[in-house]
Amino acid sequence: DDLNSAWKSLGGYTSMNDLDTEDNVDLVAVGNPHASVQELEMLYALLKNQKRLKSKLIVTIGRDVLRQAEQHGLINNLLQFDGFQLIQDTCWCMLNYPIVPHDASIVTNSAKYAHYAPGLVRPRRIQISSLSGCVDAAVSGRLPRRLPPWSFAQRRYSSSLPLRRFLLFL
Repeated sequence: DDLNSAWKSLGGYTSMNDLDTEDNVDLVAVGNPHASVQELEMLYALLKNQKRLKSKLIVTIGRDVLRQAEQHGLINNLLQFDGFQLIQDTCWCMLNYPIVPHDASIVTNSAKYAHYAPGLVRPRRIQISSLSGCVDAAVSGRLPRRLPPWSFAQRRYSSSLPLRRFLLFL
């Protein structure tokens, strides 16, 4: 129950009743403070069969990770998606308009950004999701409609999932 409460306080939802009728997404924000090469690899794996993005997908990245990702060809692969953008050497908490539109509906995989964004950019809505939920939001332009696999609504047992399994979904 504590985990569900924390997730919900960051804009996540733990039951289908928590979802708003307003579900358009203006911006998907990944990497706070910075995405790793592994996250970029996962991001590309989730995106590679998609035709286009309906919402902006912006990733913050450090210069060392950028160099490594360029060597692996990841950057060129990711930049082929219209609406995909990289921002180097800053974190989401330092970004504002025009990168983050006024009154935007934002989906992020970062608990840090989900916590601080309401006071920094005053979004219309901020929702935390998994990386795959972020990709779903970028592709569809809508809030992801999946409950976290560890949520009370999804559990069939009284015991909770191990923490390391939970962290895979952040």
